[in-house]
Amino acid sequence: GHSVSPETAGQIERRHAAHLSPRQQEVLEHVRAGLVNKEIADKLHITLRTVKFHVSCLLYIYGAKNRWGLKNKNELSFVQIIVYRGA
Repeated sequence: GHSVSPETAGQIERRHAAHLSPRQQEVLEHVRAGLVNKEIADKLHITLRTVKFHVSCLLYIYGAKNRWGLKNKNELSFVQIIVYRGA
């Protein structure tokens, strides 16, 4: 990924957040807080499999390769930058 300005990252973050379900937003908050899947499952009273599903969806939505990509809002894939600059 490439680093972008906090302003650009914020714009992209708001566009992504508009497409997340309330549960996906909760899972994302916990991932960003550093919780592992089991901890997220326990906190949200959902199965580990459900957490893994939500994390996979979030990785796809954000174009992130791993959890670090979800945690660091300024690290975005090159494809996202091109798409959102053109939008």
